[in-house]
Amino acid sequence: MSQPYRVAISGDFRKPDGTPTFVDFDLEPLRMAKGVDMAFLDNASPLRADQLEEFDALILLAHRFAPESVPKSGRLAVIARFGVGYDTVDVPACTANDIALVITPDGVRRPVAVSILTFILALTGKMMVKDRLARMGAPGFAARGEHMGVGLVGKTLGSLGVGNIGAEMFRLARPFDMKFIAHDPYADPRTAAELGIELVGLEDLFARSDLLAVNCPLTPQTHHIVNAERLALMKPSALLLLVQLLGVLLYPLMEDTPGGQAAFGAFGIVVLGLALWVIRRSPWLSWIGFLLALPIFALLVLNVLAPQPVFTPIAAALEAAF
Repeated sequence: MSQPYRVAISGDFRKPDGTPTFVDFDLEPLRMAKGVDMAFLDNASPLRADQLEEFDALILLAHRFAPESVPKSGRLAVIARFGVGYDTVDVPACTANDIALVITPDGVRRPVAVSILTFILALTGKMMVKDRLARMGAPGFAARGEHMGVGLVGKTLGSLGVGNIGAEMFRLARPFDMKFIAHDPYADPRTAAELGIELVGLEDLFARSDLLAVNCPLTPQTHHIVNAERLALMKPSALLLLVQLLGVLLYPLMEDTPGGQAAFGAFGIVVLGLALWVIRRSPWLSWIGFLLALPIFALLVLNVLAPQPVFTPIAAALEAAF
């Protein structure tokens, strides 16, 4: 009898209590497949080679697959990332060891695009302020006129990247009557034309956008593509939406200029996604991940408000980590 096809599932698909991280992640097809054996790995990031010696395939969430993760048996044939992007997987190591690497673009296209639209509506509608006013009762109701939202009609929605997620974001935003612009050297002109997107240069994208979403993968070319110089091109009222990757962002708090003159201080730009990024890295510790994100966000805010940048050494460590 031939041995079963063994599928490893990274440990972060389960919470510490053994319950699934994603309730909707259906493993029943694997369990029911004849000749297939599946097993969860212990939590380790990067994964250890000894964990994968007897497996043919790996379904990977957020744990890292590094060169030292490659099993010596040579049995591992494919890694399927639950999500998009390859920043958690050492691609050259996979290539050198004949390991195929695949992603699941349709699994995140709509959820991430919806998240971007949710942030846009919440921020322009000042929903957090209005929530606080509603809880204040009569005094809050009396102050509502001071916190009117911002309309979207005629605003310019920009996207750094027009892949699956960027294109889906524009599809969902069509009813809001905004102007669409984007920068993507690999964009399909036909897709852009169908969605009514004007393809523009990188600096033009930052200068013209009222709402700018970062929808590009983290690669050597996009690493720190959002930097202080480009943020300084943005309008004072612009919103920057970052719901996926921090590696594309170079912290302006590293600037050796007064905090009030740094890009975040000079412009009212809101950067989102810090907590989401940490939770994505450690989904089985989502609340701890959220708490870990708060000090990072505090550093950004405090450095903007400080009369001079006082967190440069810490910022340098954070910049190196991303």
